[in-house]
Amino acid sequence: MACYPSPDNATAMFRQLDSSLQECVALHNAEYDFVLDKPDPNTLRLTDHQWCHLYRVKSAVLISVGAVGLQASDQVASTVLQTITDRVK
Repeated sequence: MACYPSPDNATAMFRQLDSSLQECVALHNAEYDFVLDKPDPNTLRLTDHQWCHLYRVKSAVLISVGAVGLQASDQVASTVLQTITDRVK
């Protein structure tokens, strides 16, 4: 989790992260062989076999949650992310 001076700063970092991850996917390199999608405008999701990493921006906070080695990695990461998001003011 990272706290920024303003929501605009956090959103700018989120957009930069989105752009960088899109560039990784566009390389079609086996080292970056993951699925990237955006379940909502404030969330990025990276997934592959038994791992999931989520990023979400809310207010002036950028949240990062990952789960690895679990059959339900996506569900676990989503639940933890939502719990943290709900506590951000």
